[in-house]
Amino acid sequence: MDYQQFTQQLPTLYQNWGNNSLQLKSYQWPKTLTSEPNINTLNLMQLLNHAVEHTEIDEIYCEIGTTQGLTLIGALSTHPEKMAYAVNNFSNFDSTGELQQELLENLQQFNLESQVFFCDQDVEEFLLELRDVETENNIGVYLYNGSPDYRSVLLGLMLIKPFLAKEALVVINNA
Repeated sequence: MDYQQFTQQLPTLYQNWGNNSLQLKSYQWPKTLTSEPNINTLNLMQLLNHAVEHTEIDEIYCEIGTTQGLTLIGALSTHPEKMAYAVNNFSNFDSTGELQQELLENLQQFNLESQVFFCDQDVEEFLLELRDVETENNIGVYLYNGSPDYRSVLLGLMLIKPFLAKEALVVINNA
């Protein structure tokens, strides 16, 4: 990831940079999402999109805790050449399958299904299995949006570390 360009350009994307009332300068996200993102989600979507823009060619975006796919859409929107891992164990909280179906519909609506390798499994299981995958690609942007307890966040960081690019961006949300 070209973190220098990322950090230099980041303030230009927001109004009130450096204040608590941070807002996007422009709302470029499609209004056809199944649920309207709140301002914090919109800000995060912009941050992730900008970060993915500055990843190297062989770097992947990885999102732990994908629910409806809003941040995933934000990260990959305008980057059809980028790939992503998206991980969530829907069996823990989606007994009807509605949320997983909404995620899949959102990915399909934005033509992202071929860019996303979705894993319906626990974070730990995914990261342990990732060790067996032989790939030259590293993770350039990592979003942890999973369980906010200390143990889960720490374990996710410890298990993802070997797969991170040398200059990866790590974002911990809702912790």
